[in-house]
Formats: sequence, C-alpha cells, structure tokens
Amino acid sequence: MAQAMLERLQSLSERFAEIEGLLARPEVATDPIRLQELARERASLEDVVGLYEQFVSVNRQLEDALVILDEGDDEDLRALAQEELSSLERRRNELEDRIRMALLPKDRNADKDVIVEIRAGTGG
Repeated sequence: MAQAMLERLQSLSERFAEIEGLLARPEVATDPIRLQELARERASLEDVVGLYEQFVSVNRQLEDALVILDEGDDEDLRALAQEELSSLERRRNELEDRIRMALLPKDRNADKDVIVEIRAGTGG
C-alpha cells in the first residue's frame, strides 16, 4: 500500500480517536448541535478506521510469521507459519481493496433526504 495512503489512514484513525474523546466530554454532551456533528463525523470514519485497524493487525501477524519462517528451527512450526502466511497475504490484499473502496469520495447528496411521489398512470 502506498505511503501516502497509509499516512492518510493514520490521520483518519487519530481523528476518530479524537472524536471519541470529544464525545465523552460533558460540555459536548450538553450541546446537541455539536454532539450531532461529531456523531455524524464519527459514523463516516468508523468503517475506514475499522478496516485500517484490521489491516495493521494482519501486517503484524505477517511480520510474526516471516520471523518464524526465517528464524524457526522447528519444521512443523515453519510449515504452520507458511500456511498462515499465504492466508494472511490474501486477507491483506482483500483489506487493501476494501480500504481503497472506502476511501473513495462520497456523493455529496448521499446524506440528503429525498421525496419520491408515485402516481397512477393514465392512458390506455
């Protein structure tokens, strides 16, 4: 994954943690407008941050499996690490794709309400 994307994900994760801290403050809890704004922003970041946290976890597990492959003396343990390595690489690639999709710009009209009127047709 590109370094710029990782930096953006890290900053989104930090903002998510900041919002959660703000939501816990009593002065925010008593201001319904501010509370709603923060809750809306938190909800928009929640999916991306969750995917990023999973991505970081999978990368750590991959690093651990590579260490076992490089330094492990037990053949059974190395075989298990090799199996886990291929599974983790597939999972990491899947998460990368999902993160890219989640980072695409949202439609600015997606959060707006819409009224749909259905009328009976006329004619013969």
